Amino acid sequence: MRRIGLVFLLFFSFKMVQALAEGDHFDVRGRLRTTYDDNVTFAHTNKLSDVVQTVLVGLDFKADTNRNRFLAQLDLSRNFYFENKSFDNTTVGLRLTDGFEFSDRLRLIMSDDYQRSEDPRSFDDQFGRSSGRYRTDRNQINL
Repeated sequence: MRRIGLVFLLFFSFKMVQALAEGDHFDVRGRLRTTYDDNVTFAHTNKLSDVVQTVLVGLDFKADTNRNRFLAQLDLSRNFYFENKSFDNTTVGLRLTDGFEFSDRLRLIMSDDYQRSEDPRSFDDQFGRSSGRYRTDRNQINL
């Protein structure tokens, strides 16, 4: 599975370099969100509530030609907990999509969606386990 991911990453890297040479453009986006969570640890007992502030900064790279469309999106988000500061965590996401139209009715679309999330170290104390999950990697490849 790692080899398939590496092949996709190399292919999309080549496409990005090719599109940069053709003078395509970047977009920067951001989002600020505040939510209230009545159970931040997902526990049935000793529930903790908190207000969570999420800050997201993203960079989009778009390249369009007559029959080809390429999109690369990089997201960096940080969750800030007001009462439980040790729960603060970071998520990084990379989304690559490439589409090619062979004709008006036939097209090929490839995408790779990778996300890496960091779990707070203090979840160990809340759940009472020493071998907890501290990081999550998720990769979806669609063809």
